[in-house]
Amino acid sequence: MAARVPGRVWLQVAVRCALIAGCVVLFASRFSFGMSAQKQTCLPYSIYLIDKATSARTPTRGAIFAFRSRGLLPYFPDGSAFLKQMAGLPGDHVKVDGEGLRINDIPMGALNPKILAATHRTAEQLARDETVPPNEYLMIGTTPESYDGRYWGYVDASQITARAYPLW
Repeated sequence: MAARVPGRVWLQVAVRCALIAGCVVLFASRFSFGMSAQKQTCLPYSIYLIDKATSARTPTRGAIFAFRSRGLLPYFPDGSAFLKQMAGLPGDHVKVDGEGLRINDIPMGALNPKILAATHRTAEQLARDETVPPNEYLMIGTTPESYDGRYWGYVDASQITARAYPLW
């Protein structure tokens, strides 16, 4: 004969399940996981925790952010999701030339001849010596294979969707 479980126990179980479900919903509404399926990546990690909270989007040099592309046709359609490191902030001095990218006179990486060939551009065509405009950011990868702001310029603050934290 089965023992009867008191109603109070069922109430405690229901409350605990509701609390757990609420925590899962709150976590999922703010966070997600991102994974790079590319063989050659522009960042050293493959799996990221993506924090979609508005407060997480505070511009921070060296941090990794998610953003939606704009104006990268024919290579990527508008709205494509990218993860890159925030390297240049408004007011920073950016110089791109045959030697590569420098931000505030700090070398940040050379231009990749394979990317130049694939985009049908030359270092001379990409050359610029300028200040990062207000509300715009220079986003770059950390590997030589990265197609990033060295080649296409700045990301507007409105394009940034989240901050990403490398996990693995």
